[in-house]
Amino acid sequence: MSDQTGDAPQRLKDLFDLKQVQALLIERPPQALTGRPELVDTLAAGIITEVAAVVGDPPPLEKAERAAWCVALGTAAALERSLFPSQQNGAESRAEALRANYLAVKAELAGAAGSPGGGPAARPRFSFPPATAWPDTRTGRAY
Repeated sequence: MSDQTGDAPQRLKDLFDLKQVQALLIERPPQALTGRPELVDTLAAGIITEVAAVVGDPPPLEKAERAAWCVALGTAAALERSLFPSQQNGAESRAEALRANYLAVKAELAGAAGSPGGGPAARPRFSFPPATAWPDTRTGRAY
């Protein structure tokens, strides 16, 4: 993140932190990012544009940190998909997991007014199917 201090809002491109992206790309060599700066810049610029459409650029101070995290998630997902396409095996892949988190945080930024974690991203992503009735062998009744 930028070293600027004060209450002046910062633009999303200044809030973007490549170290956050590297941390999200678990077990990937750092050279994968540092060796291709044009690709990183291009993908990050696209994600910044998407997030800026939701929160504005510069984002409000209360959403700036979360917006920067959203950009990092989206950039990590795009890089994972671009740099390691043969290792992405459908909906269970790292890129899809990162993208799902990115979309959840982006939806939270769009819908959550004020309360951190209060938007759609705070809800569980999975649910159990309704229980089926099993007969009780002693009484023959289904529960």
